[in-house]
Amino acid sequence: MLYIVILANLFFWPPQGALVKRRAISPEASQKYEFREMIELAKPQIVFIGNSTLREGVEPDQFSQLIGMKTINLVQDGSASAWWYLALKNVVLKTSHKPEIVGILFRDHYLTDPSFRVDGTYKWNIEQMAEREEPLLDRLAYLGRMDTLTYFLLRYCPLFQKRDRVRAWLDTTIKDKLVSSTMKLKPGFADRAIERVFADENMDKNQLTVRQLKAESLQNNTSYDFKQEVEQSFLPYMIKLAKDNDINLVFIRLKRRRDTEQGKEPKKLKKYIQDLNGYLSENDLPFLDFTHDERIKIEHFDVGDHLAHFRRSNGREVFTQILAEGMRPVIRKLQNIRIHSN
Repeated sequence: MLYIVILANLFFWPPQGALVKRRAISPEASQKYEFREMIELAKPQIVFIGNSTLREGVEPDQFSQLIGMKTINLVQDGSASAWWYLALKNVVLKTSHKPEIVGILFRDHYLTDPSFRVDGTYKWNIEQMAEREEPLLDRLAYLGRMDTLTYFLLRYCPLFQKRDRVRAWLDTTIKDKLVSSTMKLKPGFADRAIERVFADENMDKNQLTVRQLKAESLQNNTSYDFKQEVEQSFLPYMIKLAKDNDINLVFIRLKRRRDTEQGKEPKKLKKYIQDLNGYLSENDLPFLDFTHDERIKIEHFDVGDHLAHFRRSNGREVFTQILAEGMRPVIRKLQNIRIHSN
């Protein structure tokens, strides 16, 4: 009888509250508060938002000197459009100092793929940026494309709701309790050993690039259909938030390692970018596309789509200069519009 009660509680006891639950995070541990403080202290005129391709691709101090405007990066490795939306809404727009320009750096179709990188380890990063109630995030990132079985499990199976925590608990238990205690090692030793062995610098760069591309394969068959995807994405909401708060958005498409070879860009992606460009033009938003910039060469890349930043091939320095060059006319135009509107 006891087992029946336990199983019923685990699998069929209706959960209370929202389907997508978030952990309460203290201000001290929350990334959004750290980023807000950074903006308040630095008082930047330009804020770039992106993932590790931003961190490895744009040196903010160098860019600030080239452009003559204080610039900072808001970066979360592995982040995608859900995180970028929260960075704009819950960081940039929640500070007393408002930057003049916010640049969103992205690759390919990920700007309109709301469910990309929102689960597993990525969910913790999103939770740190989210408020307690995020109905748009829940609808677009988690519930929008949910199949019937997943919805049923999420609605009626608390164990399924807690799958990320269970996975994390099992991982920690095996590493720290089983491995560390058996080998008489301190907790955390296994994680540090794994990080050393599988560090990027120890991996075959070609194989690591293949693995990254495979991990970023299309999430659904309509990902390259911009007109179908855009209304189910965070893009319209980001645009509205920026306009309502008098902040200029600039969208920046980064060149990928793939694009250093002719003919490697998918044909469907070309149509997607054309439609994206048209959509942004209709909304009077600047769009900088560096995909076909021949100044960025294969030797400027390190692993995957990350630009190198070492002496013999400083791809980050090269692209920072190229980005500054591309941003200058955009900044002049935006400043002229502001002057005439006043």
